Amino acid sequence: RAATWLDSLPSQVSEIFITASGTDEISSVVRQRFQEIPVNPLTAGEIMEITRCYLEGFAKALSGVQESHISNSALLNKPETLMVFLEELLQFGVHEKLGEFVEGYLSARNVEEFYGRVLERLDKDFGFKRMQDVFSWMIMCENGVPEEALKKHLGVNNIEWVALYAAVLPFLSVSGGYLAMDDANMSSAAEKHYGIAVLR
Repeated sequence: RAATWLDSLPSQVSEIFITASGTDEISSVVRQRFQEIPVNPLTAGEIMEITRCYLEGFAKALSGVQESHISNSALLNKPETLMVFLEELLQFGVHEKLGEFVEGYLSARNVEEFYGRVLERLDKDFGFKRMQDVFSWMIMCENGVPEEALKKHLGVNNIEWVALYAAVLPFLSVSGGYLAMDDANMSSAAEKHYGIAVLR
């Protein structure tokens, strides 16, 4: 899967393969040629540093209390989940209610519930039926969906498509005009949230 949370690679690194823990997606041939490095959960200090650096790029900052709440959340100790949260944070524009917003996400009991709240926000912005269509296509087509085909199916204009595309891009991989789901947590949450039945 794509490592959207990796900004760049060291000069001595030419290729990187990322798989979920507990899977055996890397063949023995690949294991012989490449070094295998586990990605450990982020520490509170690392979460705080990533959060500050990312938000500074958009001229935004949090209070000390908000930073502490975020950095000590067990939900955000994986890079991909932290980046999803930070993207949600950037979408929220009511500064006076920022504390309430942070608590709303971090009070989730588990990662699936956290992603469910992201989906609720998308439903509010774009409509339940539209998002159900988007995620159904993405999940059912394992090899990806042609961008133009999805756009035509949804019946959206260019301006609507740009906003929708930007909203779901954090969960996708894009190659040759095809869009594919690239976030297992989001796929699982979307299947439950939208009632998508997948035969495996």
